[in-house]
Amino acid sequence: MRMIALIVLVSTTLSFSAEVDILAAVEGNPELAAKIGLAKLNKTEKHELNALLNKVYEVGLATGAKNMELTKSNVRPGAARTAGSFAYETKIEDDKDDILMLNNGAVVQIAGGFLGYVGYSKKAVLYQVGPAWKIWIEGKKSFRCEILKGPIAGRKISAEIVSISDVAANGEILKLMNGSVLQVSSLSTIDTALWLPGYELLVLDEMRVVCLDDGSGGIIDVTKLK
Repeated sequence: MRMIALIVLVSTTLSFSAEVDILAAVEGNPELAAKIGLAKLNKTEKHELNALLNKVYEVGLATGAKNMELTKSNVRPGAARTAGSFAYETKIEDDKDDILMLNNGAVVQIAGGFLGYVGYSKKAVLYQVGPAWKIWIEGKKSFRCEILKGPIAGRKISAEIVSISDVAANGEILKLMNGSVLQVSSLSTIDTALWLPGYELLVLDEMRVVCLDDGSGGIIDVTKLK
């Protein structure tokens, strides 16, 4: 435990480019110095301990850097996380507790999260993430759900989940992690101006988006610039 406390102190107070006097930082913390018995060490022992701590920290830095490079090499820059190949735009006709009846004939049950009051004829998007299904509800973000009855009306549309990399021009321009650039109608910038980098968007047919991290906006029309 004493060694762990010592390493934590080192990692939060020092920047390493060459061997430094770590024990000088320890001496600035009398309580820790007393716990590790620093006063009992002679000059040679202090020098050897200081060298050992430098080596331990350098190994930690090298290991961290290697792991970071491995992570980067396994991630394709700008890759988009897709939400399956299609979705359904719909409205909620009725709700009974966690069971929702949609106007395209589908019936779904909320499987995760608190739904609460839905409201009349709210817009919704039923979409797939891998083998699982989710439903985005206007004003309420997104919920995991189970399909009790599949849609019998309405057309399938393409769907993709992509994170925002930047929001510019007071919400008028959305730059996405996959390199796409979307222009938002000026009527909708009151919502998009509040969106932040890292928020996930569900992009529908490359013409509309919904934000999965902010329930205040609706289905927003966009123009793809890039």
